[in-house]
Amino acid sequence: MAKGKYGARAEARSFENLEAEVAELKATLKKAKADLSDSRSEVIRLTAIEAVFDGTKDVIAELDSVKRKLSEIDGRNFVLKVRLDRWAEAIMKDSNREFLRLSPNLWADFVELGYFVPVKGDNRNMRRAYNSKGKFQKAANIGRDAKLVG
Repeated sequence: MAKGKYGARAEARSFENLEAEVAELKATLKKAKADLSDSRSEVIRLTAIEAVFDGTKDVIAELDSVKRKLSEIDGRNFVLKVRLDRWAEAIMKDSNREFLRLSPNLWADFVELGYFVPVKGDNRNMRRAYNSKGKFQKAANIGRDAKLVG
């Protein structure tokens, strides 16, 4: 069939309209593809954040448990420290010094806890004896056994 002048124009317009529609659909598809890519990236990011919070949920619960236990222990240690302070003061009185001479281990424990400290007039060896429990115990044993300190 032969086409006339108007038929050829109508066919060309249809083809141009189809090409324009295809170009428009390609642009829409490109935009949808970019949106989908952004959405996937966001989903991956949110999944990672969710995984972090799922992991830290247990850590936070464990931390709260440890804090409760620590506060209980601190309360008990405070009472124990007050009692130790009272006993140390009683034992360290001048009237009870003989008891400390009989028990250098207890004396060394008091040094380690900080109840005995060197005084201003102490020489270097006496000051160094207060650095640790072992050094103090050694110095106390040397003094008790009446050996010469060299």
